[in-house]
Amino acid sequence: MKRKLLILTSFLLLTSCGAATSSAEPQKEYFDAFETAANKGLEEDNFGLRLDNGKAEMHLENRSATEPTKEYGIKVDPAAFELRLGGIGATKADDLAFSLQGETSRAKNGSKIFLTGEEIFEGAIVKNGLPLCIDAYLQTGTFYLDLYDSGVLRRGINEVIKSNIDADFPGFESRSHHDLTAENKTDIEEELPIRKRLLDAPKKLREEMDRIYASTPKEFAFQNSDTEKTIRFNATSWSSFRRIVEAYDLGEVTSSINVSSVMDEIEENATLDRFSIGLHYDASAWHSFDFDAAFTFKVKEGEGMVPVGTWTLSGSLAFFYGEEAKPIALTDKEMERYSAELVFPNFSKEE
Repeated sequence: MKRKLLILTSFLLLTSCGAATSSAEPQKEYFDAFETAANKGLEEDNFGLRLDNGKAEMHLENRSATEPTKEYGIKVDPAAFELRLGGIGATKADDLAFSLQGETSRAKNGSKIFLTGEEIFEGAIVKNGLPLCIDAYLQTGTFYLDLYDSGVLRRGINEVIKSNIDADFPGFESRSHHDLTAENKTDIEEELPIRKRLLDAPKKLREEMDRIYASTPKEFAFQNSDTEKTIRFNATSWSSFRRIVEAYDLGEVTSSINVSSVMDEIEENATLDRFSIGLHYDASAWHSFDFDAAFTFKVKEGEGMVPVGTWTLSGSLAFFYGEEAKPIALTDKEMERYSAELVFPNFSKEE
């Protein structure tokens, strides 16, 4: 149960993507405009997402019947990245491009993770945090991975893989590349064009908002200004929150767990302090998506790694399009730094 609980709580954090005021205007106007804005924005060939100011915090206890309980904390502040997708209407893998950068114009040093734990994390790791800055690129059929600015975490990940998964794994290099194989390209092309996948999201979200509004309209608030519309949803209970989680077919993400039964467990073991999302858009495109979530675990007996205290997640995800979202491309000189082949661990090996 604890393993499933940890999986879902982490999943809930990852999915939690002027003041809002109630309005007498029909919700249909806002929902229609919301879906139309997504369709118009995605007519462009490039699409981007940017997170500048995300924050997350969680706490765990490692309990043992024979040793004192040890406490651990994980905090990311800020969480930042910029993702640019190019060729979202392409049907060939070679016509796709993307760039992922772990730093943004407002978070120039990228994400930082702070780890606390008795007898493990001390000194600078606790006080200054560790850089969590990963860059990646796809251009002309080659994938480039840059872990140079996350050296401490890279070495830690390599050690964990060698010790627990694949003893022969040589480790991730600070910079490396992987040329897509014919099989890779075939697999990618089965999912193209990306535009269709992106358009599925607002359609599905619109359907779910219609359904939730029909049963609990009080959880929505609407705001209209000269520049944009806002839809805000505030879950007031686990039951309203779980309607969102259980509405989506997340395929491989949830194929190994029963989401409904794990939601039963999370309701039993934690209280929902808040869950709020705000969708901001105008007639031509989505602008941003803000989120703020917190839940607190009840005091329970048990052994092993147990989630405790209040877990939180907040931030604002910006959307951008067109030339502004054109993927950043590596120059020929920059590519020379990625000469090492990207090697993947063998996850099928016995521990």
